[in-house]
Amino acid sequence: MKKTLFIFLFVLSFAGPCFSQPPYQQAMGGPGGEWPEAIIETYDGGLVSSGNTTSYGTGTDIYVVKTDSAGALLWTRVIGGAGYESASFGLHQTADSGIILSANTNSFGAGGYDFLLVKLSRTGNFLWARTIGGPGDESATDAILTSDGGYCMTGNTKSFGAGASDVYVVKLDAAGNLQWTRTIGGPANDYAMTMVQTKDGGYAIDGHTYSYGAGLSDGYYIKLNAAGAVQWTRVIGGAQDDNPRHMIGTFDNGFAVNGWTYSYGSGINDLHVIKLDSAGNIQWNKVIGGPGIDYGWGIVQCPDSGYAICGSTTSFGTGNDAYALKLSKTGQVQWSTTFGVGAICTDIIRTHNNNYAVIGYTFNFGAGSADFYQALLDANGSTCMETGNGAIVMQGASVASGGVSGSGGVVNTWTPSVTSGGILTPFCPVVGMEESRSEKTFFYPNPSSGIFSVRNVRVGETIRIYNVMGREIFFSALKAPDLQLDLSAQPAGIYFYRIASDQKIIASGKLVVR
Repeated sequence: MKKTLFIFLFVLSFAGPCFSQPPYQQAMGGPGGEWPEAIIETYDGGLVSSGNTTSYGTGTDIYVVKTDSAGALLWTRVIGGAGYESASFGLHQTADSGIILSANTNSFGAGGYDFLLVKLSRTGNFLWARTIGGPGDESATDAILTSDGGYCMTGNTKSFGAGASDVYVVKLDAAGNLQWTRTIGGPANDYAMTMVQTKDGGYAIDGHTYSYGAGLSDGYYIKLNAAGAVQWTRVIGGAQDDNPRHMIGTFDNGFAVNGWTYSYGSGINDLHVIKLDSAGNIQWNKVIGGPGIDYGWGIVQCPDSGYAICGSTTSFGTGNDAYALKLSKTGQVQWSTTFGVGAICTDIIRTHNNNYAVIGYTFNFGAGSADFYQALLDANGSTCMETGNGAIVMQGASVASGGVSGSGGVVNTWTPSVTSGGILTPFCPVVGMEESRSEKTFFYPNPSSGIFSVRNVRVGETIRIYNVMGREIFFSALKAPDLQLDLSAQPAGIYFYRIASDQKIIASGKLVVR
């Protein structure tokens, strides 16, 4: 593993343009595995991400990481008990600058697995935790801050409801005391994913259902009022599986959802982005991907009313890459980028300086079998290692409705074990790059059949070319201002160049051989 790590660090540090706030990509974790769920920007401009770890703690525990705005590691926390704990998508900063996160536990509670809500201080110190559930299994998928200063959680329950598994909604006050619960579903399995609070004080939830709809599983959308009563449901999908992953409220009081579909598209499965109005009616939906396997995970609305989304793709890039796209407010693709060879993006946010921060996991870089993967993209989706781009856009989806409501649940207080641990591995710092030359064209044409004319490189400077595995395939110390680079004997694909002088990076970037 150490040899592989060195190779990839070496390559990634050479790839990409220079920005006013340098983009970065880095892994965070230990010798086992780390899998993230969510990322937020904190009031101080830093970033907090949450997920799970098998490197630290006992078995699988919750893992929380805080970095500053430049990606430097500030603190980590490992939270768990004797059994199994796993963080889910809920992650927010509270009014007192603390952190609230949703999770699941079988170390403590009323049944097998219970909802878990954890409150930390702004420095990561444990404040309190609550478990909520019944005699069976509950699985929390999200938690939000509510307008009354409390919290609302959603997920699934096997303890209560009409079917084998039902959507479960739990409302807590500011101290974590139970106010009400609701179950929603039908005779089969029904699952929640994320939730938002609506302008009227109610709640909207996305998930998927096996009880209703046109296919194997369909997208399931539920609107509750402020007291938890069901106002409407929508079932959206096709003949196969349709899986919403992340819903947000939009500026027009509607909703936007990112996920994936097997029912529509050009590949095995594609990203599926759906825009709903405030009543749950489809305004537009886009199926985005290519011939391979493409998943949608995170979504955020941008100041221009468009959307930035992220996920993963095997259709574009190097074969299994993180995938980010910018859509207009009507769902038209404005840019797309793939990055992080062997990475998956699970969440994306827009930062205070108009960049995008993404979190995901990587199997190729870092200290263990899988690590947190954090990257910063600029406003145009560029980062320090881009591996490609692409998107094929189609449409699809039908609409139905369904659902039976119930209630149930017990709240318990729990104090878990809290420790820390983690290694931060930066991939691509920008060191000493000359701003005046970083935007020049050094290789022309690019892409090419393998023959590139070298321009704007000075005598005495060095050129190194690497393949995607980090192996150096070309080196030259320039002795004349004109040089022809011949990569025609190399396989078609993506290569990375570095131009340097006296150990200072002049420029770095990507070459494409067709």
